[in-house]
Amino acid sequence: MTIPLAAVAHAVHGRLSVLHIDAHADLRSEYTGTVLSHACVMRRVREMNIPTVSIGIRSLSAEEYGLHWAEQRADLLGAGSGGGEGIGVD
Repeated sequence: MTIPLAAVAHAVHGRLSVLHIDAHADLRSEYTGTVLSHACVMRRVREMNIPTVSIGIRSLSAEEYGLHWAEQRADLLGAGSGGGEGIGVD
């Protein structure tokens, strides 16, 4: 449910950010054969160019770890962009 809601909020409001509070990063490109799995939600949100902040992450897959650190490095080099405010609960 998060993916379509984020898409509509982004279309209606333009700039927004997602605060992701979860124990898992949900950044996999696919999980159990689908790109719409619960383990892929934040990946799909980020693909919509919606900035995200994740809190409470306690484990990452190897794929998620690589993606996370690649993005952190880009942010340190000034490639990050700001957004508006918003809260979502997953």
